[in-house]
Amino acid sequence: MKIGPDVYIVREAGGDEAIAVAGNVTVYSEAFHLRGGEYFAGAFFATSDGVVALTIQLEQSWEKPAIEGAAEDGTTAGDYQIPENMADVIVLADEEQHYKALTPVALPYGRFKIAGSVSNAASTLLYIRLSKQEEI
Repeated sequence: MKIGPDVYIVREAGGDEAIAVAGNVTVYSEAFHLRGGEYFAGAFFATSDGVVALTIQLEQSWEKPAIEGAAEDGTTAGDYQIPENMADVIVLADEEQHYKALTPVALPYGRFKIAGSVSNAASTLLYIRLSKQEEI
């Protein structure tokens, strides 16, 4: 039997609902549980006073990060990495709502890596909702 989907707010590492992506930077969401989920989807919405230019990727690990929001280079066991052969989740270039199916690998934790390009405005904020349907 399937239950859900349940919807979760994906927050920035500091706990804020709006993830600030101020220009040409890379930021990371807080890690979230993927356990028990069979189907996943993401809702992505950006606001900005200028140009939105974001690339969003899903990183995964078998444990919570040592430091929320910190980049990890893959040289330590448990480091967050983009699973091999996984494409970008989405490239955002507007202020419209976007829904994407997510196909994580069988690891219990995930987080989003969000990269702003050179043209991304410093005022850009990103809002993410994660939807998870479970099999019981």
